[in-house]
Amino acid sequence: MKKIAQGIVRLRKLILTVAVLLLIPSAIGAIATRINYDILTYLPQDLDSMIGEVALEDDFHLASTGMITVEGLPTNELIAMKKDIEAFRAQAVERMAKTLVEKAEVVNGVNVIKAVIPFEPSAAKDLVFKIREALPENLLCVIGSTANEKPMLSVMLSDDMVSSHDLNAGKMVREAARLIQGGGGGQPHYAQAGGKNLDGISAAVDKVIELANL
Repeated sequence: MKKIAQGIVRLRKLILTVAVLLLIPSAIGAIATRINYDILTYLPQDLDSMIGEVALEDDFHLASTGMITVEGLPTNELIAMKKDIEAFRAQAVERMAKTLVEKAEVVNGVNVIKAVIPFEPSAAKDLVFKIREALPENLLCVIGSTANEKPMLSVMLSDDMVSSHDLNAGKMVREAARLIQGGGGGQPHYAQAGGKNLDGISAAVDKVIELANL
């Protein structure tokens, strides 16, 4: 170590010169390199999450907003903020339900609704129940949700579809969930299933429709 230290001292001018020379291309590279912090620009525009992001921006001007962090607010203000967030979420669910009901396809007398949207599982649940309120009869609703890159299936049937068509949402969602490498279940009229294969969510939605054998 002593010899190395002595060598560094003896060649200190040369070492300093080389270090300065190496800094020049480093500085040029740092100045010339453009950094894009918007990861969304790298994603395909036809991706389900991108379609949802655009819809959130157009309708609510809150695209890519996923988390709110607060510090030092009084409890009453935090409660008020929570209520505002819940109200916004309910508004988004209500708006989506209305849109999907309007676009329902009638197949042999059955109102068929299917979609893949970037909703959280709880919001997807609220959504299918809202759709059931709007269409209480002859309803087959299948929603694939993709929030946080985690696929989730939600299936809702009207009571007459369970009794007259002998359909069971729990059985249907369990079979379709194989396409997203997951599982789930529920009641005859409503069921959910989660999985790991996001790429299979559209096929899983179509599988539920196929199993209904309309």
